[in-house]
Amino acid sequence: MTSPAPRRGMSRRAIILLSVAGALVLLGAAAIVFGPAFYRDVIVGEQPSAPTAAPDADASAAPAAPVEDFDGAWQAAEGSYAGYRVDEVLNGTDVTVVGRTEEVSGEVQVQDLAVTEAEITVDVASIATDQPNRDSYFRDNALEVGEHPTATFRLTEPVSTDATPEAGDAATVEVAGELTLHGVTREVTAEVDASFDGATAPGGRQHPDHVRRLRRRGTRPRIRQRGARGIRRVPARAREVTASVPLVPVVMCTWRRPEYFHRTLRCLEAQHGVRVELHVWNNNPDIAGELERTAAGSAVPVRFHHSPKNIGGFGRFHLARELAPTHPFVVFIDDDQLFGAHTIATLRREARPRSATGWWAYRFPLPPHYWLRLPVRKGHRAQYIGTCGMVIDSSIFQDERVFECPDRFRFVEDVWLSYVAQHLKGWTLRRSRATFFFIPDTRNQFAGLIHDKYEFLQYLTAQGWLRRGRPRLRGR
Repeated sequence: MTSPAPRRGMSRRAIILLSVAGALVLLGAAAIVFGPAFYRDVIVGEQPSAPTAAPDADASAAPAAPVEDFDGAWQAAEGSYAGYRVDEVLNGTDVTVVGRTEEVSGEVQVQDLAVTEAEITVDVASIATDQPNRDSYFRDNALEVGEHPTATFRLTEPVSTDATPEAGDAATVEVAGELTLHGVTREVTAEVDASFDGATAPGGRQHPDHVRRLRRRGTRPRIRQRGARGIRRVPARAREVTASVPLVPVVMCTWRRPEYFHRTLRCLEAQHGVRVELHVWNNNPDIAGELERTAAGSAVPVRFHHSPKNIGGFGRFHLARELAPTHPFVVFIDDDQLFGAHTIATLRREARPRSATGWWAYRFPLPPHYWLRLPVRKGHRAQYIGTCGMVIDSSIFQDERVFECPDRFRFVEDVWLSYVAQHLKGWTLRRSRATFFFIPDTRNQFAGLIHDKYEFLQYLTAQGWLRRGRPRLRGR
């Protein structure tokens, strides 16, 4: 089998500002009692400045890079951020509120100085300001992130430039695409301003180091997208894989989205610092042939189990039990996720005995309520960890209690696993520092399980989980 050519990586800080139509009427009482100036200066305080496309002061002019140096796939990496900026006038006083998140992913395909494909996804559920009350309104009332956790922009027409950019150059182009927000997809056209700084690689070759700014304006409703500094391409090179690099088993389930499988393989092929092997529990025999044909062209070893019936995410647990005797930890992912080149290595570094660490991590208020759950900061303890983007001590799957979930709730296995790990076994759950992103898809089972998740949490709370004093959450 011939391995595909190495993919080119990059760091990208893309900023998508989502200005929600209508003012966010929060902390209104403070504004009325103390006055708008007090609200602006004390309650809201100083907000982050808007991103700029101006090149760095230390950017040096350099010769243009060969056209082929720009070709390839450019991926988002840690350091990206997104959010919204609301400018309002409160009784004659200008007030600006900014919410941001670093949960941003994206991929851009470049060919002959033309951007042929691009997709940017933002986890809007993690956007935060300095006021929890405002954030709660944004999540629960404005965008209803329980049902619509992400926003996505997808390019629909190629964008090209006539000349190879040089350091300090800037250009304005029109970008056409589809913006999906709050479950609604609309066609949008925007102006994009971009500039980059040059950086000389060893041997004198020039390649782009920063794409400094993308700005969308003039769309309805008022939605702007800005990309900020931080696109950096790592020159393509062959990667030697040796026996000293840890082997990480990655486990996923699939059901009816075989067209996404190639994206998963591309993400795994791009991983640095680890060797990965993929174990797939397929809940749909009708797509078995398509999955295996796709896997045949991948550099990642893939092993399949084709189930005659759909048993949901519990398929992951069966595969993890088989792996447990030879692998102390396993990584779980979903078939509708994208992730960067260091994600699996990050999860592997975070693996600890008697623990689970995941990207989808929450704690609950008292009394517990599934849809009032609170996101946990990276590295901090949680009460619930989703199985999409998790590393876990595989010994838990040798405990038969994991497979004794009540039949009615077997499709909400994530809640059950958290219950067994934390409540029955006393394990530690934490939020991972790794980042994952969802591909928006109406075929996701999540929406159909909303009521089951709520009811199951109530059922497990009645069994003693999450009650006061059990277990106590601490910081790090």
